[in-house]
Amino acid sequence: MKSFALDNSAIDLSPLRDKIARSGAKPSRIAVEAGVSRALIDALMEQADEPGLELPHELINRLRAWADEIEAGSSTFDTVDPEWVETPTAQEIAAALTFAAQTPTLAVIYGGAGVGKTTTLCQFRRSTPNVWLVTASQFSVTPTAILQKVSEAVDYWGGPSRTDTLAKEVMNRMRDAMEYNKSKGLLIIDEAQHLNARALDGLRSLHDETGIGLAFVGNETVFARMKGGGMRAAAFAQIYSRVGRRLHITQPKEEDVDVILESWGISGRKERD
Repeated sequence: MKSFALDNSAIDLSPLRDKIARSGAKPSRIAVEAGVSRALIDALMEQADEPGLELPHELINRLRAWADEIEAGSSTFDTVDPEWVETPTAQEIAAALTFAAQTPTLAVIYGGAGVGKTTTLCQFRRSTPNVWLVTASQFSVTPTAILQKVSEAVDYWGGPSRTDTLAKEVMNRMRDAMEYNKSKGLLIIDEAQHLNARALDGLRSLHDETGIGLAFVGNETVFARMKGGGMRAAAFAQIYSRVGRRLHITQPKEEDVDVILESWGISGRKERD
């Protein structure tokens, strides 16, 4: 790593160093926001005096401007977590969910990690009535286990009971909600690749009995299992025949990245690259 020789006899950098220390900001953040190198910040804070590159006054001025803005409490560099960013991929996911709810039908949304599936599901649930979101896991692979999670999603906390009794209570809650809100319902199962054939078929029966839409979301295994051949195809035939919308997301789009960078106010060319 390059080092900078700081000529402290010519420039008193202690006030700047004190401001940076008081900010509590990490060097990596300062480097991006002030447009200087991490090596410069390290050298400044450590008062490096070994031979190195001549330190341009322009870089020190950038750091001073950054430190002054931070100390004044009016920094234009501060970022606020946007919490939710509607990317083009998120719009595609929301469209598939809406289709499943309104038709109603089954939707399968699958692909790699990090493309925004789960965050979009959470936002869709927050912004849309009669949407119930359940996350499956290796501990909820059976019909009873996943049904218990669904019952919690519809706010039924009646405790352990027979599977058929629990299913009846869940379906009644779903019907009541749709009647009260005068809108259709959607049950979303995230991480659906964990579920076995019986659990998936049990969820399918909720769709058949209540007229809710159903969305299975997960990795590549979700759709592959439903489409598989041999005996596996027979086990999933009732589910696969009801799939009305399939959305395969392989990776984030370049447009997704642009929208996220804009929402965070990241405009530097190098940072965007």
